[in-house]
Amino acid sequence: MLCEIECRALNAAHTMLIQDFEPRDALTYLEGEKIFTEDHSDLISNMPTRLERIANFLRAYRRQASELAPLIDFFEYNNQNHLKDFLDEYLWFATHQPDKLRPVVLVPKFSRQMLDRKLLLGNVPKQMNCFSREFHVDRVIEKLDEMCDLESFFLFLHGRSGSGKSVIASQALSKSDQLIGINYDSVVWLKDSGTTPKATFDLFTDLLLMLKSEDDLLNFPSVEHVTSVVLKRMLKIQFFQIANALIDRPNTLFVLDDVVQEDTIRWAQELRLRCLITTRDVEISNAASPECEFIEVTPLESYECFELLESYGMPVPAIERDEDILHKTIDLTSGNPAALMMIFKSCEPKTFEKMAQLNSKLETRGLSAIECITPYCYKSLSSSLQRCVEVLSDEDRSALAFAVIMPPGIDIPVKIWSCVIPVDICSNEEDQLDDEVADRLKRLSKRGALLSGKRSPVLTYKIDHVIHLFLKHVVDVQTIANGISILEQRLHELGNNNTPTPERHMPSKFRRTSAVSFEKTPTLISNHHCRYSFENVRFLSSVAVISTFGILFHIIEMISTHWFPCRLIALFVLLSLHIWFTAFGQWISRARRATFNEHNLLLTYQPRAYTHGHLFVPDPPTPCGFSKNPTESCTDSEFRQARDAHYKDEFHRAVNTSAEKKFIQQEKVETMRIEFDQTTSPSSSPSRSDKSPNFHI
Repeated sequence: MLCEIECRALNAAHTMLIQDFEPRDALTYLEGEKIFTEDHSDLISNMPTRLERIANFLRAYRRQASELAPLIDFFEYNNQNHLKDFLDEYLWFATHQPDKLRPVVLVPKFSRQMLDRKLLLGNVPKQMNCFSREFHVDRVIEKLDEMCDLESFFLFLHGRSGSGKSVIASQALSKSDQLIGINYDSVVWLKDSGTTPKATFDLFTDLLLMLKSEDDLLNFPSVEHVTSVVLKRMLKIQFFQIANALIDRPNTLFVLDDVVQEDTIRWAQELRLRCLITTRDVEISNAASPECEFIEVTPLESYECFELLESYGMPVPAIERDEDILHKTIDLTSGNPAALMMIFKSCEPKTFEKMAQLNSKLETRGLSAIECITPYCYKSLSSSLQRCVEVLSDEDRSALAFAVIMPPGIDIPVKIWSCVIPVDICSNEEDQLDDEVADRLKRLSKRGALLSGKRSPVLTYKIDHVIHLFLKHVVDVQTIANGISILEQRLHELGNNNTPTPERHMPSKFRRTSAVSFEKTPTLISNHHCRYSFENVRFLSSVAVISTFGILFHIIEMISTHWFPCRLIALFVLLSLHIWFTAFGQWISRARRATFNEHNLLLTYQPRAYTHGHLFVPDPPTPCGFSKNPTESCTDSEFRQARDAHYKDEFHRAVNTSAEKKFIQQEKVETMRIEFDQTTSPSSSPSRSDKSPNFHI
């Protein structure tokens, strides 16, 4: 197999080979050099067109030959010196002076028409001509130019949703005449946006389609109803097919647009691709081990917003009121190009009065109030941000939901953020709490640029207006109200330098978090500033008990040699130790466990408050006719009069009722009459001569 430099030389000479090369002339010569076999010669010779014969010839030569020398010798033998000189010159400059390879060898043979053709074949989208962010475009070109000689690399173009990452990448590939065709032989642009393993498989299937011809994919299996196990096996097969196809395209730049899964990075790393990645989540770069470079796409500056305004035909503000409306639009969108584009497209007629109406709609109804079709792939920025939130973990979503109570556009220290952001900690140290909150906010700043941080003079984070508008209309109202009340309480404690309330330092070792719903579902906020302080006491007391048993056993062992009953005492102590381990042995470990905390239960349900506290509701007084006001006190005579009136003739009535019941019972008694039957019956035995009576009732 040819090395990569020689494969690049063949790719660079492809245009010249199409103009002046017939593979059939070289087959016999290369068979004598033991490079091709008769099967290879028959396969290439039977191709109907010369272009097909050249393609199959180059494909077979890359795999069968170990160097370019035999092919160069054939060109010299066949008097094709221009091909021989080009390959010799390419290999010499690539080996001895690689810096001069492109300006001396490749640039004279490359044209703008060929660049447009390579961009079209590589599926590169048409770039935006009306507006360009020159600084970011030039940085992408510079980085790709510096890294073109590396065997494998990742260039991450990351930023917030709608910041124009794909547009910048497309403009960089189209602007430079040396990037595609000279620094890189070709380019392949693929759209990802998938969040499932099948989406990763489809992405690399498209990559294989871009690298190979359609004939190689006719028998490719369908993945509509396959299991995950079969899909993994198919991915392995596909890996080898792509690696084989890369032999024919050795110096290709791959642009993976809107990457979400880290599996895509791992597959690209295994294939050793040269990749330009556009993504919202820069944390997926942790899955890449080759050399990585990062370019952050920041929001538009004020002058860039004015340029974008002019490119869409908005008039220049003439009075101060128009300037205020325009500045308010820029503030509400936080310089987001997609949001500005949607406002400018929706602004019909293009007047500042209409723009003021759109600003009011944004403030009252959120980002979803403005929807229109633009070059951006989403109709509204709210849908794009919602997709970013869906891929977050429950802890990050809870932290993002509580961020809505912070004022937008203001740098807020981490100390203030730690008052409301729910985290899990196992320590009483405030510094560890601040570090944990800072890590949570840092993840949000990396995963979609939902927050932005600054380190001077202290670590601060802020939430932009566009994110605040989005969260204000998707987070549950009760969650926002509870978060505001918690923040006010914590700020009051910090401002007065008071000891925190018992609710903040409730005896709970773990901070309990609740996943915040972004679909208007009720959210319960637990007290996430709760800590246990007595588990350490239990642990230390358990260690002390075991130490006591150990010392006791040691003393018994010392005196057991002189006194036999000590062995019985040792047996009794051993039984006691076993019982103690059965009951309290679990507290020897520091492992986390769910425990019943009576103090926490009393503070939660407050039973004493219902009997003797502020929640106590007294029983209503006994009703009586003489006192209409329950607070009045009655005299003894009034009470006696009321009692006598209530129980008047009650005794006589009870006596009469009892007598009536006795009379009724006597009437119901039936008379029983007993007679003796005079008829004699034979005695059953001689000793019994008495007559047996018959009873008649």
